[in-house]
Amino acid sequence: MRIKVFTFCFFLISNIYLYGYETVNFRGLELKELIKIVSKVLDKNILISTNINHKIDFISNKKLSKEELFELLKVTLNKNALQISKFNGFYVVEAKEIIIKKEIKTIDIKNIEVDEIFKILKSLNLNKEIVISKNEESNSVILLGLNEEIEILSNFIKSLDEEKIQVFVQAKIIEVNNDMISKVGFSYGLFASETNSNDIITFSSSLNGGSNSISEVQNTIGLNIPNLASSLALGATLNLLKQNGALNIISSPSILALNNKESEIYSGQTISIKTSFSLSDGGTSSENYKREDVGLSLKVKPRISSFDKLSLDINSVIEGIKTTQTQSGNADTSKKSINTSVILNNGESVIIGGLTQEKNESTIYKVPILGDIPIMGALFQNKSNNNFKNELLIVVTPYIIPKSKDITYINNQLAILKSLENSFLKKALDNLEKKE
Repeated sequence: MRIKVFTFCFFLISNIYLYGYETVNFRGLELKELIKIVSKVLDKNILISTNINHKIDFISNKKLSKEELFELLKVTLNKNALQISKFNGFYVVEAKEIIIKKEIKTIDIKNIEVDEIFKILKSLNLNKEIVISKNEESNSVILLGLNEEIEILSNFIKSLDEEKIQVFVQAKIIEVNNDMISKVGFSYGLFASETNSNDIITFSSSLNGGSNSISEVQNTIGLNIPNLASSLALGATLNLLKQNGALNIISSPSILALNNKESEIYSGQTISIKTSFSLSDGGTSSENYKREDVGLSLKVKPRISSFDKLSLDINSVIEGIKTTQTQSGNADTSKKSINTSVILNNGESVIIGGLTQEKNESTIYKVPILGDIPIMGALFQNKSNNNFKNELLIVVTPYIIPKSKDITYINNQLAILKSLENSFLKKALDNLEKKE
């Protein structure tokens, strides 16, 4: 085999050397053999300083000059990460020095904090050649690395930086009197007999069954609320019970929350709590106080599972004042908490109960000036003790904001919903009267 190759090469070299050019065809020729041919044709010594194990195929349909043959060698070497250069009268074939070009790319993060994405990128098992940095001021990620790797990471970051869906959460803190709810229910013919279930839920269900007007308003509101009838019935129920003195809406806080992000609603007051008391040798007393919040804290964390359904993590803490008359001079406070998770349709309400608030207040009425006279002033004073026991309900209703809409859209839709509640209530009561 080696004899055949040598004979072929000798014949080819002879033709090119004698006549200056010739048509050549190389099929499966060792690159080393091509170097030998060029060395003979150019009459130049060529030093091979690296291992070469390549074969070439070259087919020519025209005659090839010495210069073109040398150019063929250079191109072939270049394609195989090799190069040929002249050095002190001879040529050297060696491995080409590969220059790795890196690029820097800055990616602006638009929808979430850069720290969140930075932690995710750092947790990945990435190539050590890739450098990842962050700029908190501009909320951007900076990448340094090869173009291909940078492009892959850029697409990954963009997938993380999607616009998050928002959820508008409405809450109503309601003080209720179940005895009054029962009386109102009987007066409107909603309760057949006295039972222990005469509460807001029973009232709302009965009122919902008494109306057939839902088909008229189903397409009026733009929000996709699967249980619109139940939503209208609950709102109408609260309005009716409030009108009849069966409940009092203490507060109606609302908050805009991001999907998978916890948000907090707080409603209450700040009171002074005595922290220390001291008496000097001269009989001068000194008291120190601190301010503490007392009220209702409501934390919600929505998780959207589809365009009209979500789960809601709810944590509610209520702190109230039990009595204002104590030996220390500080009010006694109570604290109750509820922690629950629910799955709701868009616009569906959940009612959190079991929060009882007890108060024991003492009020002193006195005649101006005379009531302040030492010892004798007690004759011109009147003390009144009042005990209160109220059940507090928290009604939480989430509304998923469509991606193309904003908070203004939600407020407008809820205003329409409020007017529909009044219309729903009127028609529901009209239907109940017709049944009597």
